[in-house]
Amino acid sequence: MYHALISALFTELGLPLPASGQSVTTLAINEELVLTLAEDEGHLVIYLLLPGHAMPNAPLLNHLGDEPAFLLDQTKQGETLIWTREWLDHLTLERLLILLERAVELAAELQAHQYDRGQSQEDEPAARQAGSIRV
Repeated sequence: MYHALISALFTELGLPLPASGQSVTTLAINEELVLTLAEDEGHLVIYLLLPGHAMPNAPLLNHLGDEPAFLLDQTKQGETLIWTREWLDHLTLERLLILLERAVELAAELQAHQYDRGQSQEDEPAARQAGSIRV
C-alpha cells in the first residue's frame, strides 16, 4: 500500500518513480527542507526537519491543531521536527498532497518566526525594567 501511494505521489509530481520495496522516501522541498515519508506499522509518517531552528513560542503553536494535525518535536541537536502520522489504508493521494502542503506551510511559518523566541526573551528584561520604573 505504501509503495502504491508513493508511486502515485511521484507520478503526480512528475518525479521519477522510487525503487520498490523501500519503506522510507525523501523529497527535497528546497535547499534547506527535506520531507521524509516512512511506512511504520500500517501508518504513513511524514517528517520535516527544520535545520538550525529552535522550538517556537506558544502563540505560533495554536496553528498545529488545525486540520490536518501536526506535532512538533525537538531533536537532540535542538532542531524542530514537524511530523504527523496517518493510517495508510485511509490515505488517498489527494489527502497525502494536502498533508504535504500543510507541512510545508507550517515549516515556512515556523521559519518566518524562528527568531521570535530569542526576541521575546530579550524584550522581557526591558519590560520588567519599564514596569519597575512606573511602580
